Formats: sequence, C-alpha cells, structure tokens
Amino acid sequence: MSLSPSIRITVVAICFAVLQLSHAGEQPARAAGAIAPPSAEAYYSSAIAAMQQLPEPTNARFTLSLFGSGLDADVIKDAKGRAQIAISSGSGTASKAYPVFFDARTRTATVTLTSGDAPSDSALFDPTWLGSHAWLERGMANSARVAARMASPEPDAASPGPVQKNPKTIAVVYSIGNAYYTVADAGPRRCADGAMGHALRLSARRDPAAHPLTGVVIDPTSMRFCAMSFALRGASGSIGYTGSVRLNYGNAGGYWMVRNGVIDIEARFLGFGLKHYVVHFSYDNPTFH
Repeated sequence: MSLSPSIRITVVAICFAVLQLSHAGEQPARAAGAIAPPSAEAYYSSAIAAMQQLPEPTNARFTLSLFGSGLDADVIKDAKGRAQIAISSGSGTASKAYPVFFDARTRTATVTLTSGDAPSDSALFDPTWLGSHAWLERGMANSARVAARMASPEPDAASPGPVQKNPKTIAVVYSIGNAYYTVADAGPRRCADGAMGHALRLSARRDPAAHPLTGVVIDPTSMRFCAMSFALRGASGSIGYTGSVRLNYGNAGGYWMVRNGVIDIEARFLGFGLKHYVVHFSYDNPTFH
C-alpha cells in the first residue's frame, strides 16, 4: 500500500520533531546565568567562615567519658600535678568518667580525680572550636603553643593578608588555613548524627608534621564541619606512635562543639609496630554558664 504525498510529508515531519526532542533531552539543562558549583577549596573556605561565626561558651561543665579497646585509658596527675591521659596495656573493658570544668577565657580545665582536682590545658579537655586547633597543634599534649600564638601572633609568608589579633582568626591561619593545604573533593560522607555530609580530603603543602589535617566532613545544610580528621604521631626515646584522631561535632545547648571522637594509635618500637590501640571519648551532659 502506497502513501499519498500529504501523508508522507506528515510522517517525515513527525519523525523530525521526535528526533529534535530526543536530541534536546540529551543536552544538560543549564539555566541562563547558572552558577557553577564551588571548587573544593571554595567549599572548604566557606565552611571555615561559617565555623568562625559560631559563638563559644565562656565556660562549660561536662563529663569526659573514656573507653579503650585493647588498652586501658585513664586520666592521671603527671609529675607536675596536671591532668593528662595515660594509656597502658590492659583489657579496656570498662568506660571511665571524669567531671570537668572548662574555662574558655584561660583555655584551661579542672578535672576531678579520686586524688583531687587537677588543672590541665590538654586538648582532650577542650571540646570547643578553638580546642580543635589545640589538637592539631599539639595532639593530646597541652595547648601552650596555641596560647602563645594567641598572645603574640607572627605573620607567616604563606598566609594571605595581615594576621588579626583574634584567637579564632589566628587559630585558622596557623592550623587549617588554605595556604597550608591542598583540598580535594572526597564525595558524600555521613556525619556522626546520620545526616548526609560532603567530605573533603586535605594534604599539607609543606611540613605535614605541623599541618596534620587529613580530612573534613561538611554538613551542607549549615556549612559547618561535622567531622575533622588528622594524623597523630609522636615519640619518647625508641618508642613512638602513629595514628589518627577524628573529632565529631554537633549541637550542645545551642553551641556547635565536639561531642565525641576516636583516637586510633599504633605503638612502634624502632619503626616496627607493637600494638594497636583505640580510645573512644565523649563529652557528656554539658552545661554552660
């Protein structure tokens, strides 16, 4: 059966229209003037700016809970009477709790032990945003280096612009600023509270020991960090350790603070691994004044 000329023209027109619609559907839809998604560096900078705007408490009371896996984790008084974490071999089957009062004005904590109260400026007892930088600066040791820089900051050639004498600004410039890290997209990653975040992978441009941050997870709804991870290393004589620390952030009484974290350590002797330890810690029942 042959088609009339008018029918043949109609069929060709319909096929051409369908082909055009199909081809159009293959093209990515982009509204006029649409803004391209930010780079990993810009995304990271936006999250830092959001964190810088958050208020911090004047002081806080909370219970520090420790649980060790493959070891015993305790808080003890050192030779100078200051509170420090002590890690030793053991079963690590029981969680231990220590009442803590933290004074953000002096960046010091008072820890209640069975032997009496003990002061400390260890990063472990500071769950605030500035305390996170103490972790990066000195690991589990004291935050004296951060305090010294807060009191008398020195400009760094790698830092853009003048350094302002503001504790939060100084902490960022010296520990997590873009000038010290390359930043790469690491894809979707969940926050500790289950919310879907976005991860970034960081590597030090120079001096990894001084700039140990390895990754962050950002909550895209608030542009706040919901997690930070960094390398941890140290040594005492022939015994050393390598590992990592993850800090998980969340809301506590209206403040965005570290809620819990994990310290993952491998003890080493002359470069050889001896034992693997994991310490879980949390800041429970916080109150603010």
